[in-house]
Amino acid sequence: MRVALLADGGDGTFGGSDTYVEHLAKALFEKGCEVGIAILHDGKTARELRQRCSGVGEIVIAPTSIKAPWSLLSGKARGNGNPNFISWLEILNKQRFLNRWIAGFKPQVGHVHWAGGITFSRMAARSLLNNRVPVIETLHSHPLGSGRFLKLYDRLRMRYGSIVAVSRATQEQFWALYKKNPPHCEVIHCGVDREKLQEMATRARLDETGVEPELRTANETTILAVGHLNHQKGGHVLVEAAHELQRQKIPFRIWFLGDGPMRQELSQQIQDLGLTDQVKIAGFVRNIAPWYLQADILAQCSIRSEGIPLVVCEAMAFGLPVVGSRIGGIPEAVRDGETGSVVEPASPAALAASLRRLIEDDEFRIKLGARGARVCREEFDFSRSADRYLKLYSDFA
Repeated sequence: MRVALLADGGDGTFGGSDTYVEHLAKALFEKGCEVGIAILHDGKTARELRQRCSGVGEIVIAPTSIKAPWSLLSGKARGNGNPNFISWLEILNKQRFLNRWIAGFKPQVGHVHWAGGITFSRMAARSLLNNRVPVIETLHSHPLGSGRFLKLYDRLRMRYGSIVAVSRATQEQFWALYKKNPPHCEVIHCGVDREKLQEMATRARLDETGVEPELRTANETTILAVGHLNHQKGGHVLVEAAHELQRQKIPFRIWFLGDGPMRQELSQQIQDLGLTDQVKIAGFVRNIAPWYLQADILAQCSIRSEGIPLVVCEAMAFGLPVVGSRIGGIPEAVRDGETGSVVEPASPAALAASLRRLIEDDEFRIKLGARGARVCREEFDFSRSADRYLKLYSDFA
């Protein structure tokens, strides 16, 4: 079977949806599929995905050049100086590129991975449908919507083969956008490959320089926070909770693994609160698996809706209890008192209280971690996720 995977790319941090595209592409290749990957926006994420999927199949990145004299474009067409603006000419250019690539690759099914880029999703789906290729769309995050959004997408999505949500919460949020007759949407959890994670953890050092940072010192509990450093991920809430733990003289160390627009702001907050010894920012880490081995807790502090962050499942696979926000699909994996603790979003006091209990009660922390590992094995296994997508492809190819 010939499968086209379409991803957004861009200059953001390599995230959970990008990691899943990587793992799915490799799994499909190993199962004998011919895989093509089209990435719509060039940048760090696009180049990282291309590097990780090298040897799996054909990988293309849409060009960013616009075939028109830039000086002749109006201020509005150039986004009035907004560096994140995508001009209509660039959209048309990428649309043409994608149409040509799909016509040449001739996939039997196209799988669009949506992580928030409305323009990208519409562009990718339209190119596939123009070439009479069945469309599968996976919603990796909270589906955006408004009256105008629905007018734009109703007709397109009604023509898709299937829409997949990574959590029940995402599915319900998607259906809530429609007053009647919503498109078909089913839930397939992303899942993790525990054996490959363990292999990555044991054979690699903690960073590529060969220097292993000291994650813990005597009598300290190590807490990881993994993800894009932006407002949505709630890193500032975790720093405020850390300040409360410091005030209570609780021994801990927090490592942020990730990069993003709030890095400088978080660094300043850490410094202002006198937390430079307890809270560290490691930046983007290509292989997180070795860090899980040395950590004790994962903190997932999102303040805006999520699907089920892949890092939550990864941490559970390593037996780490997770303290997560009561938002989106997080409580589907982080079950309060069973696999971790669920707290109200944007509440430093509640977050600090949950972290303190896990820090002070070793037996409770270990028990939650063990249960989380079992739940991950039984409900969030990557091989089952990949098999369900293969079945879905076969239904529409």
